[in-house]
Amino acid sequence: MMQSLRSGSLVLLDQAIVSGTSFATTIIVARMSGPEELAVYALAMTLLVLIGGVHEALVSQPYTVYAHRIHAVARPTYLGSAFASLVGLALAAALGLSAAGMLLPEGVGPARLGPMLVGLAGVAPCWLLREFARRTAIAHLAVGTGLLLDASVALAQLGSLAWLATTGRLSGLTALFAIAAASAAGGIGWLVAWRHRLRVRPSHFGRHSRRNWRLGRWILASRVMSHLNSDVTMMWLLVFLAGPAAAGVFAACLTVVFLSNPIVIGVGLFLTPRIAGTAASKGLAEACGVVWQSTVGLGIVLALFVGALALLAHPVMRLMYGSQFAGHEASLVVLAAAIAISAVGLGTANGLLAIERADLNLLASVCGFVVLLATAPALINRWSVLGAGLALIAGNTVDTATRLLMFWRLTRTAAGAPRAGQIGTSYREELP
Repeated sequence: MMQSLRSGSLVLLDQAIVSGTSFATTIIVARMSGPEELAVYALAMTLLVLIGGVHEALVSQPYTVYAHRIHAVARPTYLGSAFASLVGLALAAALGLSAAGMLLPEGVGPARLGPMLVGLAGVAPCWLLREFARRTAIAHLAVGTGLLLDASVALAQLGSLAWLATTGRLSGLTALFAIAAASAAGGIGWLVAWRHRLRVRPSHFGRHSRRNWRLGRWILASRVMSHLNSDVTMMWLLVFLAGPAAAGVFAACLTVVFLSNPIVIGVGLFLTPRIAGTAASKGLAEACGVVWQSTVGLGIVLALFVGALALLAHPVMRLMYGSQFAGHEASLVVLAAAIAISAVGLGTANGLLAIERADLNLLASVCGFVVLLATAPALINRWSVLGAGLALIAGNTVDTATRLLMFWRLTRTAAGAPRAGQIGTSYREELP
């Protein structure tokens, strides 16, 4: 129990470093470059998050689920196959972004969208390597390794941004290059440190890829739909329906809301291996207890967070951004409520994944996205950034409610559920 609490605390600290670095980066770009440069940077980050979602679905989450069921002797080979998948994804992302940037017609989106896409082609592989390193460390509950990695990357990234700001070279694009350099350094350091725990055997790639695909295809579809039913879609809709300045304001408000990320993402990172390990070793009933406890706990914490923002929205916005983003306090509170509603479904999303029902996560995301698309254009045209937040509330409410209902229906008889090794597919027999 104490070991679990210690690991969970370190994961939260690690995520606080990651989120704090992202938060500081956004604030620096906003204050030094203005709303339109912030919009370019924020749009690039939505694409990185989308690419990261593909990596998470096809590589890191299947690895996290199945690594607990594979014999310890076989794990280095499985990790080597996961790393090979990462390399393939990084190359595909770089080629796709380069092609999109060079072929983008003139006049589509912000003026610097094309150069941003081309630049992002070099940033994405570095960022993916860092994400692979930290998520692998957390999957193995080697949280200290992830903490050291992310602290090092944070120092390098913030130092680079400070130099760019003081020399007058800071823009949305150069901020992305600073992220790439820091991520590459951290990822290469992790590869050197973990080289003995990673065994690349091409003869195993096919079998491991097929296994990951059986689970990952549902996670991927669900992850893509989750990103579409989120601030990612809102950011791009605002660019085309209300202009880049509105998208910049939206990004500024989201940055404040994402102060909750150390809790939300940290809990999510810890829950995946915790629920998967509990389901594999103790059975579904124990795993359900973890899911419902995390759901209630997150709900209470995030309700307090939204209430605090409602009281402090004006001074917080003025302190962080000065007067250029004033007057958007209501949008800030509405966006905070939307993100909180989405996060409440985090426990059940991980629970469905642990029992290998990622297809139901996809169904919930589709339901939410349909509602979001039905409401967003009219609300954005009427209320701009505030309307985007209201559309997010509508979509996230449907998404989260669907996950809660489906998980409850599947597990309401969990007291008589199978014990360890009888849930999903076991791979304990595998040897290299």
